[in-house]
Amino acid sequence: MKKMLAIALVGLMGTMASAAITGGSDTDTLPNDTDVTLTLPKYTNGLTLTNVFVEVELRLFNSNVQLDNDEATGQEGTGRVINTANSFVVTVPLLKVGFDTINTGDLAINEAQAFNLAGNIGDIVGQFDADGGADYANWTPGTITAGDSGNIDSSVWSAYISTGPADTTFDITVNTTYLTSATFVGSNGFFEGNTPDGEIFARVVYTDIPEPATMVLLGMGGLALIRRRRA
Repeated sequence: MKKMLAIALVGLMGTMASAAITGGSDTDTLPNDTDVTLTLPKYTNGLTLTNVFVEVELRLFNSNVQLDNDEATGQEGTGRVINTANSFVVTVPLLKVGFDTINTGDLAINEAQAFNLAGNIGDIVGQFDADGGADYANWTPGTITAGDSGNIDSSVWSAYISTGPADTTFDITVNTTYLTSATFVGSNGFFEGNTPDGEIFARVVYTDIPEPATMVLLGMGGLALIRRRRA
């Protein structure tokens, strides 16, 4: 019986010492040239923080680029989806372990797809024609993402810890410009494209364990239980 109690106590302490995970996320649409702010929770558990993980991701979707070659001979045309992050403002440091940072450049996109276009098959030269022939290409790339994630360096964890009821969140504000375009190896290449739809996502994950004092009290309670059993 004593052995079983000891095993049970060790198992209980191991369970209590296991890491707990909290945090939250936010997602919002991201129109062109517009400030969009995501709000994430600060750490409020008051226990021993062992890790802070942050992820930020920009998503572009519903992109479409159409290319038309009006040259008599074939040429290569390349459709592009481009995003330039104008600003990226965060109210906490995004300094990762290893001293890299999550920053504006991580949201840049320059996705490209090349097409071998045949010579003009009879279109009016000098204008875009979506004729569906071999001199035409239609590119719909699907969802394109850019971003970064990582464990935050412990030297800046204090910025993520709530100091009271008025300090329970932090903000990430993003402003971007995205567009579709095309380039051609020769001349008389034409394209039509749209402005993609954008979305911004961010999350924070906190990992903690109970304070050492909590473990001491748990151990004392277990020893008291064993003593009572002996009596």
